[in-house]
Amino acid sequence: MLTVSLNGIRFHAFHGMYPGEERTGTDFIVDVAVSCPEPGDIRDLTQTVDYEVVYQLVEARMGRPVKLIEELAQDCVEAIHQRFDFARIIEISIRKMYPPLGGEVECSRVVLKREFV
Repeated sequence: MLTVSLNGIRFHAFHGMYPGEERTGTDFIVDVAVSCPEPGDIRDLTQTVDYEVVYQLVEARMGRPVKLIEELAQDCVEAIHQRFDFARIIEISIRKMYPPLGGEVECSRVVLKREFV
């Protein structure tokens, strides 16, 4: 297996359930890893996962606000798998920095790992 990953992708986005989040937004940090069978020609980008495309897919999804980051994670995984249908495992972690919970919390985090046959 070959794994291509992007770590620490930072976005300012407008996801959330709490009043005002849709106006002020919050910082998010995304890590994503895509595992696939080792390509026949490792030098051929069409046979492997292009991390620039992965970034673009995640960036596009981050630009469409939702209430739950669980939904956001699921949408990102589906978009990546649709583009790279040979992927066998996709794992994404989305951290919402300093969520408004009434106390000091560095981040909330959702991790979704999906395996495809």
